[in-house]
Amino acid sequence: MCHAWRPVPEQVRRQAWQVMQATWQARSAAASHQWAAQAEQRRHAQQKRSHVVALVVLGALSGLLILSMVMRAMGQARMEARSYEVDPLAAAAAGIGGTLFGLVLLAVFVANSYAFYRLLVRHRQRAARATNSDWFAEGKGHAPAICGACGAPIAFTPGEQSVTCGHCRSTVVATHQHGHQLISIAYDGTQLAALERARAQRARVKDELSQRRRVMMLASFVAFGACFALFLPLLIAGYTLRTVTRSVEQHMLDLARDLGGEFGAGMDALFDWLDMFWIGEAPRTFTHLSPGIGALFNSRWSVSAVFHDRPVLVLAVTDLTDRALRPHLLLARPRTRSEATVARAAQTPAARRIRELGFHYTLTYSGVALDGPSMLAGRLDAATISTLALAAYELAEEP
Repeated sequence: MCHAWRPVPEQVRRQAWQVMQATWQARSAAASHQWAAQAEQRRHAQQKRSHVVALVVLGALSGLLILSMVMRAMGQARMEARSYEVDPLAAAAAGIGGTLFGLVLLAVFVANSYAFYRLLVRHRQRAARATNSDWFAEGKGHAPAICGACGAPIAFTPGEQSVTCGHCRSTVVATHQHGHQLISIAYDGTQLAALERARAQRARVKDELSQRRRVMMLASFVAFGACFALFLPLLIAGYTLRTVTRSVEQHMLDLARDLGGEFGAGMDALFDWLDMFWIGEAPRTFTHLSPGIGALFNSRWSVSAVFHDRPVLVLAVTDLTDRALRPHLLLARPRTRSEATVARAAQTPAARRIRELGFHYTLTYSGVALDGPSMLAGRLDAATISTLALAAYELAEEP
């Protein structure tokens, strides 16, 4: 039996073509991203090999120079001993002393070379290994975006700028950072306007903090510039010691690996995260600078990660030694919270767990902010961060 041929409707052909086009664009983008990642890995590997070769060559040349200087000094000492009939014991002591001095110089050079190498490779890429299934890690299949109005997963097709949330039916818009972060929040019109106001306010705060730091640097140079040369060896020795020993920076790098997150350094990384996810004024503890000259020695190391599909920022503020830290944690969950909701949250087990760990929390429209006491870096491990993030998540979802 022969069936009559029926033409495919134009609408069906158009939809099929759109699906094929979207699939091709997605595959092309994935291939381009994979090629760029491989090229970046090759570049990093080549750069690392070049640094190692340069350090080895420099170390060998410097070692030969120091050795030749020591041998020349010992030879000169022997010649003077013969010429002026110096006591052989004194000549031997002088030779041994010169040798020891040369070895000390060589040890200092090796230590500084190793410190320089650590500075070059300290931010190297680390393989992500999330501590548990609650944290986002590559390939887990988490939603790339969530609705800013209700927190439900959102899926954008290639080239799509806005979408209707299937849960709350709000029309949400992808921010310009969408697709370049571990996770993104799609905001509605009201939230976008509030976010832009918060960004403008934070830009002023950032400028003020930068200006304060520049003023303190100038004041310190005027006050202590004349003594800088005297303290330079001590400063070099202290910075070398800080670099070659385990610091808060190294601890946060390992924490980023354990949580499957991204490491950030300085004020820029902090404000970039706030501008993407935090609708409202930034907590003062996150942007506070120590008074006076102490502002020059504050370091900020951060880890941005995803916990239960919620953006999380872990911040460690340190002092000159970079051994102790003041921990902070932000979990972004924009939603309207009444006074009754805030009061109920204070009586929950999550709030009690936060207080038992020595932290206190702030619950606002933007989400949950946790502030902790000063502690050694080892106390802020992945298990503690997971406990704090779970408590913050429960507070943020309190009805």
